Amino acid sequence: MQDNYDWCGPSQVRGSAGIASFHWQSIQGGDGFVVLQDPKDFRIVYSETQDGNMVRVDRITGETMSIRPQPGPGEPVLRWQWDTPLALSPFDSNVVYASAQKVFRSPDKGLSWTAISPDLTSDAKRDDIVTMGVKNTDISFSRNDGIVAWPTIVAFAESPKKAGVLYAGTDDGNLSVTKDGGKNWTNVISKIPDLPKGIYVSRVIPSRFDEGAVYATFDGHRQNDFETHVYASNDFGQTWRSIAANLKGDVVVKTLTEDLKNPDVLYLGTETGLAISVDRGKSWSKLKSDLPSVRVDEIVLHPRDNAMVLATHGRAIWILDHLEPIQEYAAAQAADAKLFTPPPSAMYRRPASDRNYEFWGD
Repeated sequence: MQDNYDWCGPSQVRGSAGIASFHWQSIQGGDGFVVLQDPKDFRIVYSETQDGNMVRVDRITGETMSIRPQPGPGEPVLRWQWDTPLALSPFDSNVVYASAQKVFRSPDKGLSWTAISPDLTSDAKRDDIVTMGVKNTDISFSRNDGIVAWPTIVAFAESPKKAGVLYAGTDDGNLSVTKDGGKNWTNVISKIPDLPKGIYVSRVIPSRFDEGAVYATFDGHRQNDFETHVYASNDFGQTWRSIAANLKGDVVVKTLTEDLKNPDVLYLGTETGLAISVDRGKSWSKLKSDLPSVRVDEIVLHPRDNAMVLATHGRAIWILDHLEPIQEYAAAQAADAKLFTPPPSAMYRRPASDRNYEFWGD
């Protein structure tokens, strides 16, 4: 949550008053960014605040340990983006990835790190940049606008379908892929048609259904470009096609997520809300419901609850409890009548009325 810490809490409770503040706990202070729950050990949470300040948290004792990788003797200073990519391997929960200008891999939950890539940025020097006729070295007021480091890796993901297939995107317009765990990297940005040079890679999303499929989104507003840049590839990024469809020229894209159950369903986080496709990007519809027209920076799908969690900029956390109607919508259009799959439910005697309910229980 922007400028309001990292948090952990439930999306549903059994009390009749609904979710309350006391159900939630803070994990880390500062600007809120990535929080990762170890899928095999409920005590371990990975969390970060601005500029790559990442920690490992023990949820029982509250102990925190800094795990940010450090440069070796004589090596250049590591450049950490304000919103640093941090990820767990879908194949081994002990493996953690973190990205500066290089990609780092830890095999032991952040205790030790190894660089598995060279500098994947252009390694440009900010002092040489000229903006509106003024060289960066001559700017004294709000120099660099508070951004500590540039250029950096801002998007990273490992394929959930094939171990060792990694993608990394930068804030200066590079998109690289490796199929051997980082031994060899290829920059594929030039293979994407009609993409402005130097554009910010806002997200890269390997498919969970097809090991060669990958999606990428780009945000050009920093270059006064408000086009819709969202692409798909089926061959590890060697060829790309636009899937902006009816959104093109209308919305700046921040993130994309592939549905957990239906490969044709895509969720697109934009500057003005959430768009949904039920035909793998051939067309898009805006989700309205009670979601305001607000920037959506992150989309997470809960594998157990089949729920969607949105992190917005300025309007907190928004949760859609059941995705079955969206996942099954295309099939329902072809039927005279359709019963959407009801999710598992819990039956209990009565809801708790408050926090003091010692006589009857729930």
